[in-house]
Amino acid sequence: MKEAQKATLMESIEAEKKCLGIESKKGVKKQPKSGSILKTVSHGIDRLSLEQFAFCHETGSYYLRVRDEFEKREESQFKRDVLFMAMGRDFKAEDKVQSQDLGAEIERFLHDIRMNRCVDMAGHCSGYKIGIQTVNRKRFLNVREVILSEPIKGDCSHIQFYFESLLGLDQSQLFYGWLQVFLKGFYGGEKRHGQIMVLAGEVGCGKSMGLKILKWITGDAYYQPYRIAIAPANDGRFNRELCESTLLVIDDEISAGSETVRVRFESWLKSTNYGGGVILEKKGVDGFPVLPYFRTVIATNLEADKLGGLPKMGDDISDKFLLFKCNQVEFPHDGGNEGRQSYDEALKSQVPAFVDFILNQHTVKSSDLDFRFGVRAFLHPEVLELIEGTSAEMDLMEYIDKVLFEGNPPSVGIFNSSTKDVYWTGTAGELCGHMRVTLGDRLVDQFARSDRRMGRLLSNISNMSGFKNRVTQDRRNIARKWIIFKGNIS
Repeated sequence: MKEAQKATLMESIEAEKKCLGIESKKGVKKQPKSGSILKTVSHGIDRLSLEQFAFCHETGSYYLRVRDEFEKREESQFKRDVLFMAMGRDFKAEDKVQSQDLGAEIERFLHDIRMNRCVDMAGHCSGYKIGIQTVNRKRFLNVREVILSEPIKGDCSHIQFYFESLLGLDQSQLFYGWLQVFLKGFYGGEKRHGQIMVLAGEVGCGKSMGLKILKWITGDAYYQPYRIAIAPANDGRFNRELCESTLLVIDDEISAGSETVRVRFESWLKSTNYGGGVILEKKGVDGFPVLPYFRTVIATNLEADKLGGLPKMGDDISDKFLLFKCNQVEFPHDGGNEGRQSYDEALKSQVPAFVDFILNQHTVKSSDLDFRFGVRAFLHPEVLELIEGTSAEMDLMEYIDKVLFEGNPPSVGIFNSSTKDVYWTGTAGELCGHMRVTLGDRLVDQFARSDRRMGRLLSNISNMSGFKNRVTQDRRNIARKWIIFKGNIS
């Protein structure tokens, strides 16, 4: 057995003895008589607490708690660990005892574990205490728990100044309340759903520092799920990282694009944040429903072609968002690596005091309270306008794909055999004509009552990063023609 494993197991033994009131006689090495080894092992096993062990019947694996984590063991290694813990040392050749008798003692203990400490799945899920939990009538071993920054009274003026500069006084008060509800769920309070928070600001305004502070608070247990969020359903990805995280971070990844992707993202946000749980999936093991405790934070630029990737704020989802507009933060450094690192260290040192401020000193205003989420939703009008302002362009692109490229071969689009591209070229008026034939005048008039209006929409779309290289102007012709390439319309 490796020395490091021996040391950690010895710590577990000493902790167990302390709980049982057994004094450890260090420095006394007494070799038991040859006939007493079996008795020593039997008594040692009886003193071991079953709470230190578990067995997962799905994988046939045993688990041993070492310090603050349950570690997975194969049966042969697990038996050696149990023997070591029972004897307080390695089993030696001079320990004269019949191997079958010793094996029977160990097997008796393993049988107790399988009967009393059997679980359906073992894994890590944020928001659960370490140990066996009952989740949806099944037994789940949470192998470790997230360690958040502990609240300590002290000065947190730098962090408060940062957030109040970034968000302004009114928005920062809502942010403090949102964070308070979240943290109270970890420190013994009620675990409640919370709004999805969006930080929208100009490039370089300092919003990424806000994400960094939140990561420090939540023990750096964060995950970036955007690729999963917009992926087609049943694409074979597992949710392990999502379940282990206290913070789901989407940092400058979203952009306006296909309406299909936008709807898919909205559906994922709703089901993940407000559904009945998440399926914890592992390779070779059936999915297991758990209820991880986390918050979703999105940071993005204050631009229409970025915010257009967010869901439309209809009545069914607008109460589930905090849309904050971020101000430019004036940092007390010159932007160099040394100054930035020093500032980061100063902020990080104040995190425990900031957690104490949020939990024990901040009071949510009565006008900001909400029965369901603890604090009310908030939609900054400028951010909301930019989100909704992209709707016409995105809806139009969905219909353009349908009219020009649906079918095989495409109904109107041209297939370039050399480049394998499918595209259409023509004027805004010609596009209107195709759309009126297929969709009817009433629907097309919702977007563009004139060819000029259609041209303006196409110009807007050509400047949106989500449609980069899909819609471009053909400047080789006197007539203002457009080239539109086929996108993913699945």
